[in-house]
Amino acid sequence: MPPRAESLPQALVARNDAIVEAALTHVPFDGWTMAALRAGAVDAGLAAEQAELAFPGGGAEAVLWLGELADRRMVAALEAQADLMELPIRRRIHLAVRARLEPWTAHREALAKGLGVVAVSAAPAGLAAACRTVDAMWWAVGDASTDFNYYTKRASLAAVVAATTAFWLNDDTPETTATWDFLDRRIENVLKAIAARRKLVARVRELGLPRVESGPMRRRRGRRRRFAPGALRA
Repeated sequence: MPPRAESLPQALVARNDAIVEAALTHVPFDGWTMAALRAGAVDAGLAAEQAELAFPGGGAEAVLWLGELADRRMVAALEAQADLMELPIRRRIHLAVRARLEPWTAHREALAKGLGVVAVSAAPAGLAAACRTVDAMWWAVGDASTDFNYYTKRASLAAVVAATTAFWLNDDTPETTATWDFLDRRIENVLKAIAARRKLVARVRELGLPRVESGPMRRRRGRRRRFAPGALRA
């Protein structure tokens, strides 16, 4: 598994970003190979050997890095929207998933190949990366849950992201409009499920049963969040 961007000097982060993004045009022909990464390095104005230094683990490592790059850009795009927290939660989730996928539409063939590479040779790391993606999405749209909802929301959104990604990879409609309609339907289903669970939890509390809460979620309470009171209401 590659090092996280936050653990590297900015110069190395920029190098890795440039190589993996430039390699996308070569992947449809060469696959996620060192040849594609070396070509990407050259396209980025670097020595070809920088590809081996950036991604000694090869294609799977590069794909995982690309996923983190997509996460960072998604968060930046959401943070740039000053009125984000004034929008309904379903719209915020839509924008988060769309910000994660849409910028890469021209490279869907390379991304599909990348998912296959990770599934075969780095499945545990791929699962961890998917968890980080949905976690980043929820925090970016103002999630404040510290109880069992922390897990249920992320599991639900992970299913939405996975289904939408699969649909998007094969969507041939203009501007992938069918994907965003599909996404809205999935979000609506998830919000209905969360609302139903909220009613169930309220009933459990009425009966005097203990609240479910874990250590990791308690530790997150001190984390600064950018959301307005009541912002998570559907």
